Amino acid sequence: TQNVTVTDDDAPVISCPEAASFGTNNACTYVGTFGTATATDNCSAADAIVITNDAPTEFPLGTTVVTWKAKDAAGNEATCTQNVTVTDDDAPVISCPEVAATLSTGSGDCEVTLAELGTVTATDNCDTNVEIVADKTGPFGPGEHAVKWTATDDAGNSSQCSVTFTVVNTPPSGIVITGPADPQPLGTGITINATFVDENIKTATWTAFNGISDVQTETYEPVTGVSTSHLFANLPVGVYTIKLKLTDWCGETAEEIFQYVVIYDPNGGFVTGGGWIMSPVGAYLANTSLTGKATFGFLSKYKKGSNVPEGNTEFQFHAGNLNFKSSSYNAGSLVIAGARAIYKGTGTINGTGSYGFMVFAIDGQVSGGGGFDKFRIKIWDLASGDIVYDNGLGADENVDAATALGGGSIVIHEVKKKAAEISVTSGAAKPELLVYPNPFSDRLRFEFTSPSDNHARIDLFDMAGKLAKTIFDAPIRSNESYNAEFVPEGQVSGMYIYRMTIGNEVFNGKVTFRK
Repeated sequence: TQNVTVTDDDAPVISCPEAASFGTNNACTYVGTFGTATATDNCSAADAIVITNDAPTEFPLGTTVVTWKAKDAAGNEATCTQNVTVTDDDAPVISCPEVAATLSTGSGDCEVTLAELGTVTATDNCDTNVEIVADKTGPFGPGEHAVKWTATDDAGNSSQCSVTFTVVNTPPSGIVITGPADPQPLGTGITINATFVDENIKTATWTAFNGISDVQTETYEPVTGVSTSHLFANLPVGVYTIKLKLTDWCGETAEEIFQYVVIYDPNGGFVTGGGWIMSPVGAYLANTSLTGKATFGFLSKYKKGSNVPEGNTEFQFHAGNLNFKSSSYNAGSLVIAGARAIYKGTGTINGTGSYGFMVFAIDGQVSGGGGFDKFRIKIWDLASGDIVYDNGLGADENVDAATALGGGSIVIHEVKKKAAEISVTSGAAKPELLVYPNPFSDRLRFEFTSPSDNHARIDLFDMAGKLAKTIFDAPIRSNESYNAEFVPEGQVSGMYIYRMTIGNEVFNGKVTFRK
């Protein structure tokens, strides 16, 4: 006998599936089918061949080599490999902030920064550190804007979101300025306050304008909040328009004025005037077409120890049958600054009513006066505020909007240059005499007091010694003010001499008459 043994020593023939590629599909791994290997064998039936692989339950990102194994019934094995590649094809999920359609500029700047728009977030299936980039970095000034953010993961997948908005900057507004309503004595610090609407103010510029030029200007930077104030220290005598200019961080500006701050010197000079002007068209509001000659005469001076000016003012516009006469002057209203004088008060028209008035006068012979005397009077109804007459209509009260005199003169007198100051024996009380205007054209006024009851006489002589007129001749009482007036009647232009006799005392002076 012979034993012939046949064994199966041929391994199966295995065929792996083709390499496969898969996306993450909102995860960071792949779970699913990836192919099936096949095998044949020389002896074992197909269903007797066992095919296995070492594939993971979840395929990670990248390429995984899967080893397939086929084993026949005799235990023979064959292997092959398959590449399974997983790629991240899911874009990050990006979320933009909720940005209001309209944004306002912030305090202290004129822009909205990128950070002020809010935080952009992004999540990703694989990447824990997604890069987020904005297409505009800002800052964003007034106007319309659109910003787009892009989120990119490590695999290069990206997604975007965007916002649109408008940055607005409201110019400063609602400026309310408050200051002293009453005239202030020279040397008084003047505090002006202001409130406004705008919390984005950069600078506040305060200016005091006296009708000719800016006297004081100061700028504060920065200014925060909704109010500001300024101390105008040592303003010279004058009538001032106070201007506040606000500028915000975007360059928007707003201005407001306060009228008027009046600085007066109760120990200063006084002003006199008399003559006529040609009333311009439009000055008389009841009939703006009227024009013609208007005459005036005035005196305004501070009484010693008082801040209330004294004197009187008369104005006649003949074409309009307007006859104004003052009844009182406002406290502190007389302001004399160089060649210019201004004062205010109340009075009547044609003997009735209650009217406010302002006189603005320029002595052309004083430095800065321009060589021509000028006069302006503004009269208004105190009850209604309606203007009755103004030969500088529409102009501020402290600007040179006066009319040149057709005749007469305006004289600003310094205290040290009074028209006349009578002296008596040393140790005795001094009478006072004021003669104005000098030179004069329409009329010459005398004001005098005596320290005792007496008899006073004023005579006016020409240069030849001929008596032109006795102006005053009457008893006077002590410490009372007296007024006398000389109106030329046929006298020729030239120098005249007045003589005043009070009791046994005689005092002389010179005046000039100009037709």
